[in-house]
Amino acid sequence: MNGHDHQAETERQHMLRRAEELSRKRGEFPLPHTPDDLPDLTNASTHLADLASLVQDLSAEVRVHSTDGHPDPGLDAVLGAWARAAGHLSEAVGHYGAAFRQLGFLHAHSRTREHAALRDGRQAAFALAQQHIADTREGLSSARASMPNGAAALLEDAEASSVSRAARARPAQADHARDQAVAEAEAPAKAPAQQSSHIPGPVRGR
Repeated sequence: MNGHDHQAETERQHMLRRAEELSRKRGEFPLPHTPDDLPDLTNASTHLADLASLVQDLSAEVRVHSTDGHPDPGLDAVLGAWARAAGHLSEAVGHYGAAFRQLGFLHAHSRTREHAALRDGRQAAFALAQQHIADTREGLSSARASMPNGAAALLEDAEASSVSRAARARPAQADHARDQAVAEAEAPAKAPAQQSSHIPGPVRGR
């Protein structure tokens, strides 16, 4: 395995670990079917902070890969994958922030005297929180899906780059052999006593 392929495999493994982390994180956001299924405000605060931290981590990956000082077209795929994942995750954070706002409303009025308007407000808040949590889960799924695809594309690009380099090397070798043969053929003939008895064989590599 050459250095480029090793780097590609390292990136692939790193992305897969991140993808597994996103899968575990999605499991922390079960879809609520009743108001009793909603997370309490304290747990929701932790979830929101965790999501924001993950966005920072993925954004840092984009920054590192875009400023590492070693531009390589084969790594563009993985840079794009990190960026797509960070974008989807940012959207997930926005949706969970909107759900968090509804949870705040429900918490603030948890001890308020019941009346028709409040009952309608609670039902609406639950419906909104449920939808935003579903969108959060979808955003996490999209972020996770971006990463293995990007890693696969990276490996394909790495293989294509290797093939391209080999293809360029073969004509270069053939050109060198051809030029060498031409140079030998056009060299001034030596005196019969000084001529070499060696007769060049057919040129290979054309």
